[in-house]
Amino acid sequence: MARHQRGHIYEASGAFHVRYYTTEIVAGKPEKKQRSHRLCTKDRSTGHGTKSAMAVRSLCEDFMRTVNEHERNPQQQAQDLMVVDFWERVYLPYCEKEWKGTGMRASTIS
Repeated sequence: MARHQRGHIYEASGAFHVRYYTTEIVAGKPEKKQRSHRLCTKDRSTGHGTKSAMAVRSLCEDFMRTVNEHERNPQQQAQDLMVVDFWERVYLPYCEKEWKGTGMRASTIS
């Protein structure tokens, strides 16, 4: 089970960002990747003056809630397709459609 993350708020280019980690499938293996998301522009008049301001922390908490939900439900992540699944779901239906009327059936190629 993935751990709960709060994220790290930092300032860059006149805006506040949150840094966090996510698990991504690379070459069929899960890998941890560091990611960053822009939260808001730095603006004291709107309550976004410092990284510890309540408005900035609230934006960070809202965004991190979605990240944590995604990490908790790994079946929703994009994963590599196995060759057998590709063959049955993509290639054979394609062959049956393309070879219709040529006397060739997809069942003869498997």
